[in-house]
Amino acid sequence: MIVPSTIIEHAADHSNSKDLLVKSIVYYKGYNALSSVWGEQFLKDSGKYCNGLKCTITNRQKGQSIEGFDMVVMKQPMDQIPPRKSANQLWVYHFLESQRYSVNIDLESWDGMFNYTMTYIRSSESNGYDLNYGTNAVKREQALPEVNYHQKKLGMVGSKEANALWLVSDCDLWVQSLREEQVLNLTKHMPVDAFSHDEQCKRKLNNTLGDKFDAKNPYNAYWFYLAYENSLCRDYITEKFWKIIASDSLTIPVVLGGYSMKDYEIVAPPNSYIDVRNFTSAKHLAEHLKYVTENEDAFNYYHQWRNEYQIPTYKYKAGKSGPMKSGITQSLSMISIAGTRVYLRYWY
Repeated sequence: MIVPSTIIEHAADHSNSKDLLVKSIVYYKGYNALSSVWGEQFLKDSGKYCNGLKCTITNRQKGQSIEGFDMVVMKQPMDQIPPRKSANQLWVYHFLESQRYSVNIDLESWDGMFNYTMTYIRSSESNGYDLNYGTNAVKREQALPEVNYHQKKLGMVGSKEANALWLVSDCDLWVQSLREEQVLNLTKHMPVDAFSHDEQCKRKLNNTLGDKFDAKNPYNAYWFYLAYENSLCRDYITEKFWKIIASDSLTIPVVLGGYSMKDYEIVAPPNSYIDVRNFTSAKHLAEHLKYVTENEDAFNYYHQWRNEYQIPTYKYKAGKSGPMKSGITQSLSMISIAGTRVYLRYWY
């Protein structure tokens, strides 16, 4: 892992992992919070995820001291002042949301407290692609024969009229990407169906909410899906993108995320998406989407990657502890560098 020296500092040499056997792990979400992230079955089977070591994994109870645990996994929202850290205790920073949720935390006060990170940033020991959000595309050993994807998609949609779907969870003031405005502008030039359970979203998107939604096959009836993130941050590309290209719907994701277009170029299959930042206006974007819908060659261009690449089994399940298992296992496999100190104020 190569990162600037101001972000991570390697302290003492702990290459002998026998001196750092992790026997107890606790999940911590702040002094006054009741952590209940790891379910009963996960805790029961926790020994499977201890990387060959004998250990127990538990949720911290409200008011319980963490000083007696060997490893502490901490998640936002964190305390303003770090709790006491015991000697030789390992701390893991776990957070898959963007840094917009950290604005009220003095990250400088947490400098040097963490040994590992489990975040969406690709340089984390366990990152979002391992834990939740998706995975890099894998090159096929043998290319597949050419397929007319446009013809297959037309059979699903039933019309060459361009349309788009947007599933959105929140429209609060913290949304830094201004995605609601982007969607509302796009609706002026082409049909967009937006679905949300959030009351703020329903008020903002009143004129775009569709009255029917097929939960079993949500993407099949749409040529495009608006994979718009709530924040424009380095490496921040979530399940909004990966769930689309991993599906069999042949729906093309229109993306708005990451710090720049380069973030998608690094992890996504080539020509598998349409980036909003390539267009000067919502009208310009809509014109391109209409062209792609009507033009067979243009639509197939965005699916040629399927002949040469594949997406490993998609595993995202919101709110589930499953992805945490691999994160804990990976963190335990890294105990040979337990002297590492992470400086959170520079991490993002």
